[in-house]
Amino acid sequence: MVTGNRPVAGYTPCDAQTPPLVEELVAELERLNIPAHFIPQPGGVTPVSLWKGLLVYVDGDCIRWRYTKRAPGRSPRRTRTWAVTAQGAAERLVPLYLQARKRHPFPFGQFAELIAAPE
Repeated sequence: MVTGNRPVAGYTPCDAQTPPLVEELVAELERLNIPAHFIPQPGGVTPVSLWKGLLVYVDGDCIRWRYTKRAPGRSPRRTRTWAVTAQGAAERLVPLYLQARKRHPFPFGQFAELIAAPE
């Protein structure tokens, strides 16, 4: 990555391949009207961003994610879970996506200006 005419420190360009499971997951999420963004990474694990606070990791044959489980009258717990099919993961991620959108109505970073209301 280059900003201006200088390389960014710590960035090493790579020829990372996107695992097929990532593309299947993104297609399933798009079918359910959930936008997903990913950047292929070296090392075999690809992070897929769904919304602020909801990040999914895909390796060659497994999809993993963490979320905060909130039970009435109890303190929140971080819970880890996984799926082996894109369809199964997408169906289980829908309620978590809706909860994340409720907690963070506007995404932060580069997509915030895309959905901000015009003045």
